[in-house]
Amino acid sequence: MYLLNKYLWLLGASILVVTMNGGNLIDGDTFWAIKTGEWISNNGIPKTDPFSWTVFGVPWVAHEWFFDLLIYKFYAAFDYYGVALFVLISTFLLMYFLWKLYGTENKNIVQTVILMFIVIFMFKPGIVARPQIFGYLFFVYFFYVLYHKKDLLWTLPFITVIWANMHGSVVLGIAMVFLQLVYDTVSKSVTNKIFNLDAKLLFVSILVPLFSLFNPYGTKLWAASYLLITNEMNMQIVEWQPPDLGNPFWLFVYVTIIIITVIISLNRKSITDNYNFYLLSFYLMGTFYKAITGLRYLPYLAICWGLFVLKLLPDGLYSEKKWLDKKIIRLLALLMIIFISFSLKSLPASFEDAVDKSVWPVEAINYLESRRTYNDYYWGSFLIFNNIPVFIDSRADIYWKDSDVFKDSLDLVRFKKDPVYILDKYEIEQVIIPNNDSLDMFLKRIGWIEKYRDETAVIYLKDKLPQ
Repeated sequence: MYLLNKYLWLLGASILVVTMNGGNLIDGDTFWAIKTGEWISNNGIPKTDPFSWTVFGVPWVAHEWFFDLLIYKFYAAFDYYGVALFVLISTFLLMYFLWKLYGTENKNIVQTVILMFIVIFMFKPGIVARPQIFGYLFFVYFFYVLYHKKDLLWTLPFITVIWANMHGSVVLGIAMVFLQLVYDTVSKSVTNKIFNLDAKLLFVSILVPLFSLFNPYGTKLWAASYLLITNEMNMQIVEWQPPDLGNPFWLFVYVTIIIITVIISLNRKSITDNYNFYLLSFYLMGTFYKAITGLRYLPYLAICWGLFVLKLLPDGLYSEKKWLDKKIIRLLALLMIIFISFSLKSLPASFEDAVDKSVWPVEAINYLESRRTYNDYYWGSFLIFNNIPVFIDSRADIYWKDSDVFKDSLDLVRFKKDPVYILDKYEIEQVIIPNNDSLDMFLKRIGWIEKYRDETAVIYLKDKLPQ
């Protein structure tokens, strides 16, 4: 092996991704995740909403509770660098099992390393302080076991317990096991011309969904996950929407996937392992469809696409020129060190420094009064982090399941209904919204009192509205 130490390589790649994201590691959901972790530490796992004033006390399936608790502990211990360390650990584990998955498929180190870097680049925006990163990790682990290492099938039910308490995407793991069971049974039965059922895989496919019930909410976790995936309200949230192909980055990513897949597929005639080829093709087509309909599925597409390409690439592409392999590996190592060196310089000194004042109402919240406040959807988590009861935040499902809050919030900012009607409906006395937002102009025109304004936010207090 030309890599002196694959673990150092994987650690270096993980550090590269985390440091390149820098301040962007702090996602909007990170704020309420930390606050939920704090709540769990002090009060136990929440069963109802403790943070809003609009749906306070309604049932809440906090399916990410274990992630929230862990990230809070890291944050409480090391501030921003605790959050960064937590993301780094999860990224390293993701890299490790991705390497195991890819390296088992293609023995050529150069090809595997290059494909891993391409895949990492594709889902780099997903490497943030959110539980989705564990969804990617467990997806890769399940894929590795089901596709390459079936002697580890016994581990899947136990991993499922962790997954079920980290993120609602555990339903994906359940689906993967059932898919493998059906695919194996049909393929082997057709090939052998006799019904062939893998008893061990059948047993695991029963245990995995049962073990997913070892969570504070039982079957409610399944219902919540299903609602998140299928509810049309999700399409109002950017990450659930189709990619904006007018954006050069997303256009480049999707065009690259299509072009390389078409070119590499010209080697299809050299593939003798049709069993795995058809399975990978199914995964590729399924994840491509989901990634076209919802941006949040792109990391899953990237993972499947990388494995598909490595399946089609011949192992011996550079085998006759070992010296070339070594030079490529050394060049990649040098580039990685250079990029890490530059990225380290831009890391925030603290969690407070990581919060972009041009994005979040850092100064404005100091001027809020204890009133019924309407807030911008994306700012809700930041208000929760600062102990301010919210009208709405990015825990979107809690606001559309048992109330009209989510829909009314959309109608308000899009002027689909009379804003005065909605503000009166909830008896809003205070508003904090982005500076120069359309609602900003409206409130000024109808006589609300402007209390505070800076380059990011504006706060209005209700005055007696004209009859």
